[in-house]
Amino acid sequence: VLIFNLVMMEETNYEQKKRVDYLELCHNAIRQSVNNPSTVKMNLLTGMARKTTNNIELITQEFSAKNSFGLEKKMVAYCKGDNGNLISFDIIERDY
Repeated sequence: VLIFNLVMMEETNYEQKKRVDYLELCHNAIRQSVNNPSTVKMNLLTGMARKTTNNIELITQEFSAKNSFGLEKKMVAYCKGDNGNLISFDIIERDY
């Protein structure tokens, strides 16, 4: 029983590391896609990652950044990851 628990803990830690890696990929994509990367503000604790039944990681991250007019806009990024890469990336302006 102890060996099984240790294996499960290792798998859980590995899965957690993969999720953190996907969150970092999403954060990098956010910074690269905005007009003023230095103005990006995101709370890393609000980033969420979950795995679908077909092993695709879905990442959601709320953030704000200033547009080319200097106005701060609230946005949400939706990222999909598979095999260590982002396969989809969308940003939508939040209206709440």
